[in-house]
Amino acid sequence: MTQAELLAEIGTVLVHVTFWVSAAYIAGVSTFWPWWKTDLGWTIVLEAAAIMVVLLPFELHALFGLDPGGLAFTWLRLAAFAAVPVILVWRFVVTLVIQLLDPPPVKRSGARQRWKQRRRGGRRKRG
Repeated sequence: MTQAELLAEIGTVLVHVTFWVSAAYIAGVSTFWPWWKTDLGWTIVLEAAAIMVVLLPFELHALFGLDPGGLAFTWLRLAAFAAVPVILVWRFVVTLVIQLLDPPPVKRSGARQRWKQRRRGGRRKRG
């Protein structure tokens, strides 16, 4: 097997894995997370769906020997591919709004308070 053939085989496997993991992700996450109720959920699931649509012609050809190379399918793939950066910008905005309007609480370990106590010379007595 030449290096070019090996690279082609690896690429084929990666396309299959990416398509099916995207499908499994949507199905799996839908069983325990109501993603359709939040903008962040929509951005995450739509990105996985867009990846699936982009890879769908390859999967149809690999699995069933179909050649979905028609103009309508080409437009669908192009639209899905173009949706990925739009979805990522949307996710950025949603994440920014979440962080600015409702930042997660900062968990403090207590180290700062212990440091302040030591600076003031107050140490706890151990008994």
